Amino acid sequence: DLATTAVLTEEMVNLKPGDNGKMSYATVSASISVNTKHEDYKDKSELIIPESYKGKPIISIDNSAFYNCSKLTSVTIGDSVTRIGNYAFSSCDSLTSVVIPDSVTSVGNYAFSRCTSLTSIVIPDSVTSIGHYAFASCSNLTSIKYCGTEEQWLAINKVSSWNNGMASN
Repeated sequence: DLATTAVLTEEMVNLKPGDNGKMSYATVSASISVNTKHEDYKDKSELIIPESYKGKPIISIDNSAFYNCSKLTSVTIGDSVTRIGNYAFSSCDSLTSVVIPDSVTSVGNYAFSRCTSLTSIVIPDSVTSIGHYAFASCSNLTSIKYCGTEEQWLAINKVSSWNNGMASN
């Protein structure tokens, strides 16, 4: 349903980074980084972040990009994204589903904290770093599936507080 689905499109993009309340893209090493304010998504329940925009790969979801998007229930992230920034989806309390692609290597501090409707998450074996409180206060998160080996999981740079306040903690 297009009325409830947010797809990054040119109509939603303001190419001047940091403009109040408008989608902005910042060029990072000839690639694209997603940065937005939740006003563009306040009534959307589904978010699809594509692999590229205007021929350049989207490689990062910036800090606080979708912070407090309270109606957001589902997020699909394109296969070119390597970094999910600090607080990127924090306080999205209706978020139930997130697809993290194999391209992601870093999940930032508080990235999914306070996503109280999130019940499960799959972490790909490409992830090498999970930030402080990344899944903190996800009170209904009872299932975390890691796609790699136990040895790979133990090698991930994650602080002891990465899952503080989780239901399965």
